[in-house]
Amino acid sequence: MATLCVPVTDAEDVVNPNAVKVVRNAHNQALYFSRASIPFERKALLHDITDPQCVNLSAIRRHLGIYAYSVGYLKQYVNYPPSPIEHIESLEQLRALW
Repeated sequence: MATLCVPVTDAEDVVNPNAVKVVRNAHNQALYFSRASIPFERKALLHDITDPQCVNLSAIRRHLGIYAYSVGYLKQYVNYPPSPIEHIESLEQLRALW
C-alpha cells in the first residue's frame, strides 16, 4: 500500500481536522495519521498554533488521500476489521498501520 503527502503550506491546515496530517519515519513510511496537529510543537501550545512564527510548518505533512494497492495486499486489507484507532480518528488508513 502506498499513499501521498505534501508539506503543509497554510498554517490554518495545522488545526483543520479536514486536513489529515501524517508523521513519517526516516524511510518516509507513515507512522501515524491524525486529524489533530501532528507532530505537535509544545511551544505552540503557549502561543497561536496557526502563527507561522510559532509552528515549524516544514515538519508537518498533509495526507492527500490518494492510495495505491497491490492486488495481493488489497485482498488482505478488505478482510481486516476496523481498528480502535481508526474509529477514534475516522481514518481508514490507520487500519493498515494497526
